[in-house]
Amino acid sequence: MSSESKSVEILGEKYEVMRVPEPPPESKSFMSRWKLVGPGWVMMAQEVGTGELITGAFIGAKGYFGAAWAGLVSAGVKIVNDYLHARYTLYTGEHPTRRYWRTWAGIPLWILLIQVMILFPVAGLAGLSGSLTSAVMALFNIKDVWPWYYVLMVVNAFLIWVVIWFPKYVYRIIEVIAIVMYVILYSGTLITAALVSTPTTVRDFFIGLVSFGYIPPVLGLWTVLSWMGWGFGGDYNEPLRYPMWFTERGWGMTYYKLEARKIPGIVARGEGGERSELMERLGRGWLFDYTNPTEFEKMRLWNKVLIQDLIGIYLPLALYGCFIFMYLAGCILHPRGLAPSGFAVVTAQAEFFRVWLGDFGWYFFIFLSILVLYPTVLGAWDGTSRYLADAILGFKKTLQKRFYIFVAIVAIGIIILPFITTPTAAICASLTMIVWIIAYALAVYRFNSFRAIYHMFVIACGAAVLIMMWAAAPLWFVLLGSAIGVSLLPVGQSVILYTWLKMPKELRPKTILLIWQALAITFWVIFTILSWLNLFGIYKL
Repeated sequence: MSSESKSVEILGEKYEVMRVPEPPPESKSFMSRWKLVGPGWVMMAQEVGTGELITGAFIGAKGYFGAAWAGLVSAGVKIVNDYLHARYTLYTGEHPTRRYWRTWAGIPLWILLIQVMILFPVAGLAGLSGSLTSAVMALFNIKDVWPWYYVLMVVNAFLIWVVIWFPKYVYRIIEVIAIVMYVILYSGTLITAALVSTPTTVRDFFIGLVSFGYIPPVLGLWTVLSWMGWGFGGDYNEPLRYPMWFTERGWGMTYYKLEARKIPGIVARGEGGERSELMERLGRGWLFDYTNPTEFEKMRLWNKVLIQDLIGIYLPLALYGCFIFMYLAGCILHPRGLAPSGFAVVTAQAEFFRVWLGDFGWYFFIFLSILVLYPTVLGAWDGTSRYLADAILGFKKTLQKRFYIFVAIVAIGIIILPFITTPTAAICASLTMIVWIIAYALAVYRFNSFRAIYHMFVIACGAAVLIMMWAAAPLWFVLLGSAIGVSLLPVGQSVILYTWLKMPKELRPKTILLIWQALAITFWVIFTILSWLNLFGIYKL
């Protein structure tokens, strides 16, 4: 890993100038680049799940297709945000969380960690895992909730943990699972949609897609905001997980991140100052000589691979996943005035499929639900644990000095919870946050390798699921977590926009993308404020 004789300073930090790794020959043509893509499949596997299967189905069953346009807006906002985050990692090799940390006194990163520590395990992962377990029970006609529900949750957690335990192979495993399962899932739901569609439903759906700004009265702004948060992938998590996936491929300057992890002291135990220096090296990035036409051309080819993965794989398939469950619920459940809620939404939808397709349709939908939920849970556990481990290694000393912030947030959360949810859910959520504060403490003060911190957070995810299963959180609790998460999205959008504007002009994305990001931030802030005012009855439609 030999460096050039110069360095570049951006936002007060110096970067070594390194040569751009040679792109594969396939990167030079559109058709050949399909051989290189793959992380888009993994991101789809981890992002298309709860929001689409639960929130999307509720939106379709309750409000028909009136809010379909919100899915398009969500996609338009998120795909550009995903690309700008990913491009940053491609060009520097460092995860976007480093920019979060170095911008505005690190406030954006604290907001991110608060969301991951509270919203993700309490409202997101628990709801997703509960839906998966309910679907498995339904498939095998297990009627008694106890103790089978608990046993199956433990089995699911164990199977996921076993796969994730081998990080050397986890990326390829999840990629293969995602490709196989989603081909089956999308083919099956397309057949089901064809069976239940009528000219009227197709017409109404496309009318909903272009009815921008229309809010079905039965839903309200807040519910639509929630779907925009979890529809078409996640909220804050999506642009932060994706860079970790293509880092495993070594695209662009992330090649040096992989090389750094191989040095003793990163994945193995080092000693003293050498270990500390190597951990800091893992968090920091590298730049290439953007004034050199040859180097710039090589990075341009890597950028084409990234764009083709996002636009060619993730965008169309995630859009389909965003709309298909809303469409099916609108066709089948809405005419009967039935809006499923809670973790039983999967089995509720399947029960009404029986009306159209008989017993086969009921089991078929349950089977498809398991196919979409399992890789989503698997990807969520791995992706979150991966970028948290990367972030903590990069900011370990500072996190040790400011750990009191984590403790304060957990204390505030425990105090507030009894006022916003049921007593059982409040107790479970409080215990979950305590588990996560312990995991953060061990990661910050005790463990000193990427592997150890990574597995600590994987275990914390499993513990959170097993605790939150007792809460059986209602749908509104899941919607609350989504709405809060998407309300924080402008923070990440603003950080990455500000960062690109501070980069040398030669490295910046096209101006139209930066303008679009600025407009998206403006829209998101206004829509979020109006939604919360609507929730509390201050603003009426």
